Amino acid sequence: MLIVMMITSFYAFIQPAQKIKSGIIEYQMTFEGLPDDDPTSAMFQNSTMKICFTPDRTAMVMDMGIMNTTIISNVKEKTGIMLMNMMGNKMAIDLNEMDLKAVSDKKAANNIEVTPTNDTKEIAGYICKKYLVTMIQDDNVLNMPVWVTDAIQPETRYNIDDFQSKFEGMPLEYNIMMNGMNIKLIAQDITLNKIDESVFNIPNDYKRITMKEYMNMMQGIGE
Repeated sequence: MLIVMMITSFYAFIQPAQKIKSGIIEYQMTFEGLPDDDPTSAMFQNSTMKICFTPDRTAMVMDMGIMNTTIISNVKEKTGIMLMNMMGNKMAIDLNEMDLKAVSDKKAANNIEVTPTNDTKEIAGYICKKYLVTMIQDDNVLNMPVWVTDAIQPETRYNIDDFQSKFEGMPLEYNIMMNGMNIKLIAQDITLNKIDESVFNIPNDYKRITMKEYMNMMQGIGE
């Protein structure tokens, strides 16, 4: 869950910057800094994240092997739902506006400074500009590069996220430092103005619960 919150806390060839109505961006996730004998390393291999957006709905889909998480947001109504599949235990957690802001970690976003550079590189066919991001987290200063393309500017952000608002465009590569572990996300495939609306559907085999019930459940597991 913490990884999900941190992550939800970034020119095509001669393509002009434009507002994009819908699209899908697929990222490869790698986890660095874990000991070779750490079982977490094997569990997180081949992890992926997918961002899907339309003018009024967004979805962030994370596949991390033993845990799959999808956060679906209705931008206009400022409501959403979080789908979690943890080793076959499937839950659908209703989210209100306050819950969505908590998931995007607004407090952390307010402790971020962004400095643009002149460095550029191509990622998934798009020219990206490098930004240096300084974040204060638990009294620690974290520095990370973020590569952003201004050719993809969704009409709406994929969640209520102050971090995203600090960039003019869409991050296609960035790192997240957490507990000595470096989580790296790099865009691998991008499809614009075409999306399978089924990504916003709620499967029938998920048990619907409230955020309070979910937090009580997680607290019980931690005891």
